[in-house]
This record gives sequence, C-alpha cells and structure tokens, in this order.
Amino acid sequence: MQNKSLLSGNEAVAEGALAAGVSLGAGYPGTPSTEILEHFAEIGGKAQWSPNEKIALEVGVGAAYGKARALVTMKHVGLNVAADPFFTVAYTGVDGGLLIVSADDPGMSSSQNEQDNRHLAEAAEIPMLEASDSQECYDFTIRAFELSEKWKIPVLMSLPFKDRRLQIHQGFNGVFRFLICQGFARKSDDSLQCASCPCATARENCETRRIQ
Repeated sequence: MQNKSLLSGNEAVAEGALAAGVSLGAGYPGTPSTEILEHFAEIGGKAQWSPNEKIALEVGVGAAYGKARALVTMKHVGLNVAADPFFTVAYTGVDGGLLIVSADDPGMSSSQNEQDNRHLAEAAEIPMLEASDSQECYDFTIRAFELSEKWKIPVLMSLPFKDRRLQIHQGFNGVFRFLICQGFARKSDDSLQCASCPCATARENCETRRIQ
C-alpha cells in the first residue's frame, strides 16, 4: 500500500528534494518560501540560510558545479536580487542538478507586490516547471533534477498557488496607505487598475496620449 501524506506545497518540495538526493539546500527566508528549507532541515536535509538571494544562488551554483544536487529557494521578488548569477549560470551550465524555486505570490497574500517570473525564465532561456498543487510540487521537484542533469542547465520552478493565508486587519485610512504590505497593496492595486478612477480618466483624455 502506498503511503500518503497531507502536505503543503512547500513541504512537498522539501520532501521531493530529499527523495531526489539533494546534497544542499540554500536560500533566503521570505514568505511564502521560508517553509521549504525549514522542512527540508527537519526531515534530515542539509539546509542553510544566506545573507541574500544572490549569495544563496551562488552557493547552490557552486555545489552544482561540484556535481552535487542543489536546491535554492526564494520568494518571487528575490529572483531580482539573484539575477546576476541566475542569468550567468544559464550560460555556464552545471554538472550536478540545480533547481531554483520561486515561491510566487499571486494576490499578494504575503508580499508587497506581484511578479510573474515566467518572464525571467524565458529571458534566461532555461526550463521552467509550474506546480499547481502539492502533488505536483513533489513530482516536479524530482523531475526538475532529472532535467537539469540531463541537459546540464538550471531549472526554475514556480509555486504560484496559495497554501497559506496572512490576514491584515488594520484600517486603510490615514498613514496606513503608505505601509506597502500585502493587505494594503491589494487595495492599492485595485484602485490603480480601476478604469473609473480619476487618474485613469485623465490618462484616457490626456492630449499628449498617443497610440501608434
């Protein structure tokens, strides 16, 4: 009989990494990615935090250069910080498997903005897997290392679904609107994209607006 577990997406990535024989997990803590390395360490994997996402990726790249399997985790905006080694390792390739996990945050449950890192994978011309549930998180993690070692190139995996929620209950009036955390950012985003807001109306009617 096959064993079954009830896991969050982050926990499933960690379990998949352990099953794939990952030698090192490196990352920078930032919700919604933090639990991946925490759980990886709890179940016996070797994990370490880095001062920032760039250094975390460089640590993982070094391990992969040495023919070890390495897992690097960060939240979506962290990939901006790691852009330098991210684009470079696409050129150099790796000898061991290298998986970079981007815990995306559509809806800004725990972030100050949204970002679609599929565009970064396309720009770097590396493979990307997008998990939609916990089972795929586990399966895709193992598959990512197989692909990485087969083609000797890093693989990016996105986790765009929510497996946790963080509620903000403070009011939106007064100085709170200047605090760009998830609850307020969603309200600001809705206002910015509202077609009936004064800014949008002025933009549509602006005499300098040109579409060619």
